[in-house]
Amino acid sequence: MKSGEYHHTSQKIGYRYFGIISLVSAISTLWLESQAKTPRLIIFIFPIIGLLIIYNVFVLLGGYEKVTTFLFSLKGIISLTCFLLLTGLCCTPANQWGLLTRYLTLSPNPFRNYHWLSVSFVGILFSLSFLNYTLGHTDGFPVHITQICRIIWRLPQKYFLLLFSSLVFILANLFSWTVFEHIPHVQDEIAQLFQTKIFASGHVTAPLPPIADFFRYRFDNMIFSDRWYSEYPPGHPFLLMIGVITEMPWIINPLLASLSCILLYNIILQSYGEREARLSVILFSTSTFVLFMSASFMNHVSTLFFLLLFLYTLDKSQREEGNLYALAAGLSLGTMLNIRPPDALIIGMLYGFFFFVWSLSKKIFRPFIYFSCAVVMMGGILLLYNYVTNGDPLLFGYQVCWGDKHSFGFFSVPIMDRPPHTPLRGLMNTLSNLITLNENLFEWPFPSLIPLIIFWTPFLFKKDRQDYVLLCGLLAAPVLYFFYFFQDLCLGPRFYYISLPFVLALTAKALFQIMEKIAFSRHCSERSVKNAFIGLLLCSLAFSGLVRLPQLSRFYSNSFWEVDDKLMKKTLQMGITNALIFQKSEDNPYQGMNLGSGFLYNSPGLNDSIVFARDLGKRNSELLPFSPGRNYYVSSKDERGEIRIEPLDIHTFSGNVRSHKGGR
Repeated sequence: MKSGEYHHTSQKIGYRYFGIISLVSAISTLWLESQAKTPRLIIFIFPIIGLLIIYNVFVLLGGYEKVTTFLFSLKGIISLTCFLLLTGLCCTPANQWGLLTRYLTLSPNPFRNYHWLSVSFVGILFSLSFLNYTLGHTDGFPVHITQICRIIWRLPQKYFLLLFSSLVFILANLFSWTVFEHIPHVQDEIAQLFQTKIFASGHVTAPLPPIADFFRYRFDNMIFSDRWYSEYPPGHPFLLMIGVITEMPWIINPLLASLSCILLYNIILQSYGEREARLSVILFSTSTFVLFMSASFMNHVSTLFFLLLFLYTLDKSQREEGNLYALAAGLSLGTMLNIRPPDALIIGMLYGFFFFVWSLSKKIFRPFIYFSCAVVMMGGILLLYNYVTNGDPLLFGYQVCWGDKHSFGFFSVPIMDRPPHTPLRGLMNTLSNLITLNENLFEWPFPSLIPLIIFWTPFLFKKDRQDYVLLCGLLAAPVLYFFYFFQDLCLGPRFYYISLPFVLALTAKALFQIMEKIAFSRHCSERSVKNAFIGLLLCSLAFSGLVRLPQLSRFYSNSFWEVDDKLMKKTLQMGITNALIFQKSEDNPYQGMNLGSGFLYNSPGLNDSIVFARDLGKRNSELLPFSPGRNYYVSSKDERGEIRIEPLDIHTFSGNVRSHKGGR
């Protein structure tokens, strides 16, 4: 069949065939998503879906003859093999095997990989048939909708950035309020907020509490030596201090995320161009992974901000051969080093090497010297902090808290009774993070990384030097954390958060390259193809916002990480003041995590109106002499999960303890 005849035929059957398949697959995707598990019956339909997907691909790329000619060539065989390998790498449901993230089985979590694969398989059919159906129209997707999108797309740069940075700031704050209750939930967040309070008091560490056992639990990430402080480097707590002083610590991460949006635009503008920069900003602003992470207190958000600032100033220093930009790049990387040292080291080694090679090629060394001096200076701050807190510049809080083996490499694991870390477990960690990034990055009805997989399949698209530089940045986190024993999926694949700028930049370029390839193969205008992709993006955003976003919101707001605001609300409701409240630790595999609901409100000096301590039963009497004049309570949860706060009868304690009430 000639290409002209083929195109005419595909237009004729577009309304009848592709429209029906698109509608049926859309309904099927929504129905599957609503099921707790994939019905077994649908497994028998998957081969039919697979055949329909293959047929849609043939049609989308211009017909049977073109595709088969390529596939049966040597290049085609290599391309197909590599595509399947890359897809397998990014879609292997390692989480479902129960070897890595067993905590996910404790609740109806959103990381349902087998189920997600089923939904995505049908979602791919919807996406392809939708594109074929839309391209069967003369003008592509309905004109009035695409016109609105084009108006937003063509906004002047400053208004475009103001719109989307404001969108990130507003949505992140909204989720922080409605989902996370403006409080930290994860032990990492709680410990760093506590360190922030220490900094805000004008100190680096706090005096030990009277009896440490009442103020610690197994995974609290706090250090109790001769002083009291968190295991984390000082960078993120220092930034949160601005929020603590203004009594709005929850606003810092949304603010950093909105500024990251602007930096991301400028970085990709320098790397690729205007269209890739704008699309990257749109993808960043609508990523559920980005928005929920930005609504938290996690240090990955500040790490990403300083990574983007580092990439922007480093590129500017090379383009303009500027010493001040090089100095700013060094300070940014050094700040990142004070937030998440491993992330900064892998990025610094990679881009520091690129910078050094550039200096040699240009025979310009002063910017590199400025950059290096700034990094060394900021590294010195981290070493000084280690010395002040841990007594040794090279001893990090992680090692003080968990032992010398809390590091990168293959050896026995120091916490949680885990088996030794091996290359196999490193591979499993990688698979776990990749499939979750594939799912959680955008929460589209098809895999988020599919544009990247297509782009990096050999012989399909030309790549330039900038593509490979960005690929190196993308692979930095997966390579680094392959050697790290610990794995979790807190708010998504958080260890890969620093990969996002590179993922978004390459995804934006990939999408434009795919659109151009389809327009060329089908002999149609790029405008109609872009309109079809606009329609697909809008449908995907609707699925993400109306289906997946509510699911994630319910999951995160349901006492995420066993922490919520119910205890403090109950305390205020009862009008309790000047009190010491003993919290009962819930019986679960991670015993003590629920204590964070009270401990997050404790001040370093334990001198607030309400102090929360761990309920140690008969040992509670030991703490009473150190809290004279207070009222004493015990909090627990009933069978319905409701908080109960009951007065503690101090007369049950010995006489010498009762005499301490009211004074030492």
